[in-house]
Amino acid sequence: MGLMKQGEIDGVPCFWMEADGPLTAGLMFGVGTSDEPFANRGFTHLIEHLSLHGVDSEVPHNGAVDLTTTMMHCRGTVEEVGAFFERLLAGLAHLPYEQLERECRVLEAEAKRGRWVGTEALHVIYGARGPGITAVPEVGLWNAASEPVEAWRRRNFVKPNAVAFFHGPAPAGISFAELEDGPRVPRRPLPNELVHEPSYMHLQISGPSVFAPHGRGVGALVCSHAAAGRVNERLRNDRGISYSVGGGAVELDRDTQLISVSADSTDEHSSEAFDLMRTELNRLAKDGPTTEEVERYIQTHERAQREPGHEMNELLQRCRFHLEGRPFVGFETAVDRIRAMSSEELASPFRDAMDRALWLVPLATRVADARLSPVPAFSEKIAEATAHSCAYSDRILRVDDTTLSLGHEDRMVSVEHGAIVGACRYTDGAWGFWGDDGFVVLVQPSDFDATAEVQRFADRLPAELVADRGRPFRTPDEQAALEPQEAPKQSLREKLRSRKAENARKRHEQQIVPVDEKLHEPEWDDHLGHPGAIAFAKSIIAADWTEAARHFDDQETEADRQPAPLDGPPGVWPRVGHSEG
Repeated sequence: MGLMKQGEIDGVPCFWMEADGPLTAGLMFGVGTSDEPFANRGFTHLIEHLSLHGVDSEVPHNGAVDLTTTMMHCRGTVEEVGAFFERLLAGLAHLPYEQLERECRVLEAEAKRGRWVGTEALHVIYGARGPGITAVPEVGLWNAASEPVEAWRRRNFVKPNAVAFFHGPAPAGISFAELEDGPRVPRRPLPNELVHEPSYMHLQISGPSVFAPHGRGVGALVCSHAAAGRVNERLRNDRGISYSVGGGAVELDRDTQLISVSADSTDEHSSEAFDLMRTELNRLAKDGPTTEEVERYIQTHERAQREPGHEMNELLQRCRFHLEGRPFVGFETAVDRIRAMSSEELASPFRDAMDRALWLVPLATRVADARLSPVPAFSEKIAEATAHSCAYSDRILRVDDTTLSLGHEDRMVSVEHGAIVGACRYTDGAWGFWGDDGFVVLVQPSDFDATAEVQRFADRLPAELVADRGRPFRTPDEQAALEPQEAPKQSLREKLRSRKAENARKRHEQQIVPVDEKLHEPEWDDHLGHPGAIAFAKSIIAADWTEAARHFDDQETEADRQPAPLDGPPGVWPRVGHSEG
């Protein structure tokens, strides 16, 4: 391993590890997706693309945006790297806004690629805020203009928010003088978590996954590694129902990481995979990792220390820690800490994480563990207004001054003013509303004959929260394909409720016999033995309620008044009803 050096170039902190071969270098900025408000969603990604527009394509280079950082990097000779930074900083200082429309189309095409399932978990845990904003489309690109993009650039892409890294020859002659100066903007604090107990949510995914935010530390990392090993042993090596099992952690801010364990499975075995995974993780949270699992974690990372890309990974980690204001902890120090910790100390953070974990499971998965609660599929508060029926489905819409509710009468999703973080307006009058509680409501008001009500509701939103989609919610062909329903269909719950009420009514009618209808007397021989029982039964048959009450009240104990099965012992009251006997 080369010698790690720390310094500064033109006011930009730098980390350099000397090595043979070409120079790999880059700039990392402390701004990522989770820093973007709704209206700016996609701006960071756009600036990363635009700043690299004028870079020489002959020099291998790339850029990336994750939850907390943005990075532009290249690989070449010292001279080529110097030229890369010169063009990068020129492009960053004067973004080519004439390419704005084209680059937005490129980014929209890029967004079509599949996304990490953890994106859905973050949206459920945090809503459309902080890390959860990654689940929101890049709405800021729909009608991006130079002024707000430029304001975002000047706010975040400045020297106090940057750090450089080099791996290879000494970066002689490289300059960052052209990078603008400015105040360091503090990171936004993480929003409050919305999941406070072990919960689950069904999604169209390939296998069960568990996600839990927790404080950063080595204990949770050791346990997530041990968890992946145990789950892999059960699901793949033992049962043969999974191909890939993984575990790890992603930094959410300087103090918090997202712990995850995931596996894949077929629909046929999704429930079994989920149950086995739950069992192993519960056992690990209770007992902690074994000595062998701790040593296996250390050995795995010792091997990683010898891999060619390890030094670059350490450089990037040092840059992240610097931007976060955290002291960097080297591998040797981390190993000493791990070996000094007891099994209970290692398990404690993992157990805390599992106590408020979110499980994402395939649609075919049966969830039978009563310790897990379903993620709310509907809101508790419903708009206090007249219900509008949908012309094409059994949904209803309610809109008042502060709340819009959509769904079925007994399970509706609501968004409220003050809790809406952003809204999307379509050219055909449809709207999409994102709430800070993770709910998203998409509504075409004309389906409900409620265009005026929805428009009044939307008009009360601040203009900076509204993004114009620039296209219709439905194409003309999609609209033409809709078939109006003649009468609103009942939901499954409403059908079951109606059927239950009808069955109860029928049973009640069967038990009521008109007074003037002569009933057949029961076979008294089956119920002999209790004084007054036959007299009580005859008074009931004769509809002489006063006499029946007298016979009932004359019994000495409460036990004498209780009915019993027809095949009960002698000396009990008979069950009297309409008998064919």
